[in-house]
Amino acid sequence: MFMKYLVGYIATGLAFAVIDSVWLRSMYTRLYQPEIGEMMMKNGFRLGPAVIFYLLYILGMMIFAVGPALLTGKWQTAIVWGALLGFFCYMTYDLTNYATLKVWSTKVTVLDVDYHHGNGTQQIFYERDDVQFVSLHGDPARAYPYFTGYIDEVGSGKGRGSTLNVPLAARTDDDSYMKSLERACESIKKFGPSMIIVSLGLDTFITDPISDLALTTPGYDRCGALVGALGLPTVVLQEGGYDVNALGVNVQSWLHGLARAS
Repeated sequence: MFMKYLVGYIATGLAFAVIDSVWLRSMYTRLYQPEIGEMMMKNGFRLGPAVIFYLLYILGMMIFAVGPALLTGKWQTAIVWGALLGFFCYMTYDLTNYATLKVWSTKVTVLDVDYHHGNGTQQIFYERDDVQFVSLHGDPARAYPYFTGYIDEVGSGKGRGSTLNVPLAARTDDDSYMKSLERACESIKKFGPSMIIVSLGLDTFITDPISDLALTTPGYDRCGALVGALGLPTVVLQEGGYDVNALGVNVQSWLHGLARAS
């Protein structure tokens, strides 16, 4: 029986080391370091506490997950209870940080580059100070939805200053658009979000049948690269784009620019 538990302990330790390394690579660089980097060690970590943590955590896994599985002979027990133990341990740790650390934030920026102003998205977050809405779109003086998307719409209440609208003139080309996007990116840097959600509309294309801007396929590569240079986790959601023959290559160009600069 002792050998069975010893082998289980070693196997659990190896499996946990792999899972924890994946977790740390994704969360440390994308969340912990940007948010509480000044509080963390610059080079490496303290070996002693780290070893003690692994030894105790794996012991906990043995007591609450692997041990019961060895007794029942059902490997599913180890997976279910091990996952629950990990969820509660790590989630309570992160929530404790979120509740007590001054610099810990969950701010998000929504960057809308569809030709039409994202009036619905703006309305949802208009009074929020933890979600920034930035929109580059056709000037509503001539473009749908006509009644929202003006530069004086900047948010209200706690959210005042968290909305930025950049109306664009007809036939805006790559260079002019890049200047507007640079302004948007400066605003995003100042806001300091943890991540960006891009509403990627490709109806700003020069031959799009329902719009009047003049971006090109190489221009989309430049746009993606500028957003990628922000160095933030980025979710891209595709929206408009009605020149169907060019849509695929334009999406590809924007994403290639993003990936190259990220």
